[in-house]
Amino acid sequence: MNPFLAARLATGGTGIPFYVETDMDYGTGRFTGLMVPGTLVAPFGRTHADAWALTARGHRRIEEVQVATRDIWTQFHRIASLGDEEVVVSRRLGNRLLLEQPSRERSSQRLPLLSWPGLEPGSDTRQWLRALKGEAPEPSLLRADGVRWTGAGWTPTGRPTSIVEGTPGILFVTDARPESSPQATVAGMVSAPEREAWMQQTLSLAAGPRLARILTFYADSLITDPREQEALRYLKNWNLEYGAAEPGASIYERLLDELPDSMGASQPMQEALSRTVRTLTRQYGPEMSSWRWETVQERTVRYPGATSTPADGGRTEERFVQQYLPVTLRAPGHPQSLVWGAPPSADSLRITSVWEGTLDLRSGTLFFRRPAVEFNRFLGTF
Repeated sequence: MNPFLAARLATGGTGIPFYVETDMDYGTGRFTGLMVPGTLVAPFGRTHADAWALTARGHRRIEEVQVATRDIWTQFHRIASLGDEEVVVSRRLGNRLLLEQPSRERSSQRLPLLSWPGLEPGSDTRQWLRALKGEAPEPSLLRADGVRWTGAGWTPTGRPTSIVEGTPGILFVTDARPESSPQATVAGMVSAPEREAWMQQTLSLAAGPRLARILTFYADSLITDPREQEALRYLKNWNLEYGAAEPGASIYERLLDELPDSMGASQPMQEALSRTVRTLTRQYGPEMSSWRWETVQERTVRYPGATSTPADGGRTEERFVQQYLPVTLRAPGHPQSLVWGAPPSADSLRITSVWEGTLDLRSGTLFFRRPAVEFNRFLGTF
């Protein structure tokens, strides 16, 4: 089986994904992959033997570290504003920022350090310029969270939140929180899926353990309201699919919004179920079979710059809102699935929230999907 590198890079729920597919010749070979327009930042790509996919996001990390005072680098910044000037001091250890002022009397001490990708240079310009001179590029961004292929196998880079080896030959890396990532789905695979099947997966095995724990608070003897009993039957019979016609997915997602911060007492849990049933009934009617996932999710995608703020008819904001109308999407999938918001019909509306693609590391062919709302739907009244 050919090795494939797959990536899903979120770009938000509005606008056109700012990544562009690129095929570029350089001094000793060719780069194929994804770049940020106008830069040499490539979060996904291949240069001859090397290939990589970065998560394109990072989390701040604060940790206490034993620091030698002599290793601290102090930098002074002059900030001018409204005619005044102020000097700001920052202290660093490498690319990490000290959050407390170190003691001058001690040669070594424990200090809290902030790590965040935004504190580091975000371009590989120097590496790419060397490539034009005939040297193979070695992107410094490979130190970020992601996965890398060197011809012999997969290795993670940086410190991603989750690393899963589902089956031999599959490595899954994400910076999503473990409780909301597709980690359980990948870990539960018994064989490598076909690429087409993987892109259309709407199952959420990650929801299984959490749902099982939630249901332990809803014993039949405690739930007496017939409507709440019916909602529980939907949850117990739910197949963890976020299919278009699944009421169970709708009830589960609404219940998650209503749950208390700590699931430790039965009374708050029962109140959360009651609020869930009341809310869905008020919004979508009393017939639970009509609480289809494609109806209840009602994702609204707005054109960049659009605003929902009401304005007078003659104001610029009102004219803008009238010309760039929002689009409501009803489709299968969930936020951690590759098909989130993308309906099965190729002629239907598509969301603008992600760039998704796979790279055949043998042939160098880039397969990609760019889910997007049809542009003329936003400009329909223009």
